[in-house]
Amino acid sequence: MLQRARLGLGTLVEIRVAAPTAAIEQAALQAAFAAVGRVHAAMSFHAADSELSRLNREAAQAPQRVSADTAAVLGSVRAPMGPRRFLSNVLHAPGFTRYRIERVPRDELIRCGLEVPEPTRPSYTGMPPEVP
Repeated sequence: MLQRARLGLGTLVEIRVAAPTAAIEQAALQAAFAAVGRVHAAMSFHAADSELSRLNREAAQAPQRVSADTAAVLGSVRAPMGPRRFLSNVLHAPGFTRYRIERVPRDELIRCGLEVPEPTRPSYTGMPPEVP
């Protein structure tokens, strides 16, 4: 069995594969991380050239085509995205992302029994008092 972890999608992505040979495991691991990378690139709200950014810019003017990966992610939402929820997500996405990225290494250090350094800046502590 082969197991690897990388940062992606705003969190730590851990993938485990088991196959008859090490070469097959390595190929499967590379294919899995490539798929995660495609979804990450398409769904990044930070990248101006991502599919999500294009949708945010252009969907009000005309219907937009999306990739199968993006359609699957957008179709997996459990509840309808109303204006209030959408605005809240947009306003708080940078804080959520910062929180996740800061938290992942700390959790991994604790899990491995290593010393956790003091944070250099305060972590994201939650929603502000007034939610849109």
